[in-house]
Amino acid sequence: PKDPIFFLLGLSSFLLAHIFYIIFFHSIRVRERISGNFLLLLIVIVYYTALMTMLSPYLDKMKLPVRIYGVVISFMLMLALHAGFIKNKRAAWWMITGAALFIISDSLLAINKFYFPFQYAGIAVMLTYGLAQLFIVEGAIRYIVSEKAE
Repeated sequence: PKDPIFFLLGLSSFLLAHIFYIIFFHSIRVRERISGNFLLLLIVIVYYTALMTMLSPYLDKMKLPVRIYGVVISFMLMLALHAGFIKNKRAAWWMITGAALFIISDSLLAINKFYFPFQYAGIAVMLTYGLAQLFIVEGAIRYIVSEKAE
């Protein structure tokens, strides 16, 4: 379906999922007393800015929703990157990799939809999306189990 309402509904559902991930990653940051890291923030801002600069001329009426979604998912990534400072490095690796895969999945989706449609985009998006969910959940389980063991 080409109707933008379907894209907006999908965007909204993923936005909600990212808000839940933000809450989870923020709770880890608070629990572990991890302070902000300017370098992590800078990395995320540079990527967001580069992607939005590339996509903006092609977004038309979708510019605001895509930018808002981009800010939210970027915030999720930044908080996930802070997991690298927890004691359980294996759980951290899973969560960070999952968050990065989510960024890759959404970037591929946006590039395919707005900038340059490419062959096998659907497969690439779904593969990275599925792995992203798997990795974040695996990392979360490992983190929660290790916290209960202490």
